[in-house]
Amino acid sequence: ASLLAPLPSHAACALADCYLREKRLGPAASIYSHLARQADCPSELLPAVASGLGRCGEPGLALEVCREAAARSPERDEPLFAMSYYMRRLGYPVETVLSVLERALALDPDCAVYRVAVGLFHQACGDQDAAYRVLCGLQLSQVRCAGCLRRVRDLFDACGD
Repeated sequence: ASLLAPLPSHAACALADCYLREKRLGPAASIYSHLARQADCPSELLPAVASGLGRCGEPGLALEVCREAAARSPERDEPLFAMSYYMRRLGYPVETVLSVLERALALDPDCAVYRVAVGLFHQACGDQDAAYRVLCGLQLSQVRCAGCLRRVRDLFDACGD
């Protein structure tokens, strides 16, 4: 059907999602890539397009979609956090990823996931004091990842807390 008439963006994204669920990565990636390159792709589809591209093994294009989402909605933290994920997968320097994470945290300072990520990235940069300051007021019950919780505990132990 899509060969006879172009699908609307929402329908194309749904089709790509179906292909992805069926492990047909080639067709899914083609549709997601097409959506990513459309200047008029609806903003509400950008997270699904980025995620789909990432799952299809296209982290570079997924990052570009996240950048577009962040540019369209600078008040939103989610595109920035997604950007940091793809930047890390692509091997960006820790300091560069940290700056994006800090922007996400500034937009949602109560998000425990962002606080843990920023703290652990500060620690990875060798700035244990900054890591401690970011994580100091964190309620450990908010940390759902056992590995992250161990790393936060180790940081607190090293800081004498």
